[in-house]
Amino acid sequence: MADGIRQKIVDELRRRLAAISIANGYETDLGAGPINEMPVSYQEEELPAIGVFDLINTTAQEYAQQKRLMNELSCQVRVFLQRGTDARQARQMLADIKRAVIRDATTQKVDATLGGLAVDMQPEQDGPDVPKDTYQIDGAVIAFMVQFLAEPFNDYE
Repeated sequence: MADGIRQKIVDELRRRLAAISIANGYETDLGAGPINEMPVSYQEEELPAIGVFDLINTTAQEYAQQKRLMNELSCQVRVFLQRGTDARQARQMLADIKRAVIRDATTQKVDATLGGLAVDMQPEQDGPDVPKDTYQIDGAVIAFMVQFLAEPFNDYE
């Protein structure tokens, strides 16, 4: 079975996140933990862990029979943390995730095209995940837009 462009984007993001380690120049070893697609929850002993979420893709066709459409795929990377993680640690993990998302895992060079899969990536927002009922840091999230070209109704080309 062939993978569509969205799956390829998620796979590349997971590959980049797996490179987060002190040995690679990051501040944490976050990449050694679980990195899953759209996880619902983790067990306490698995934390910290990373979830990659490809959310809504928006496409606009400018004229009839347009062959390639610009797609804007909303993505999030969430880090799930143990209760009691302090704000400094959460910020370090968030900074590592932001750095990893935009860098090729092998060369560590900035690459907003995800190895040629995308046209560009644009940051949207990032910060701690703090439920209002507890005000404890449960995690952190970075949201960004991945722009890519695809034929109408065809994620495989």
